Amino acid sequence: MIGLPKAERPQQKSGFRIRNINTQKILTMEQIQILLEKSKDTPITEVL
Repeated sequence: MIGLPKAERPQQKSGFRIRNINTQKILTMEQIQILLEKSKDTPITEVL
């Protein structure tokens, strides 16, 4: 059996985790407002 490292480079231990957010897939506030306006009186907004 050959022992292999868990990571190629050592990671720093800190109290924080890093999240990678793809900004291409996130809606802008303007797009959210348009969706809310268009969805008024539809089943999706009746729950809200």
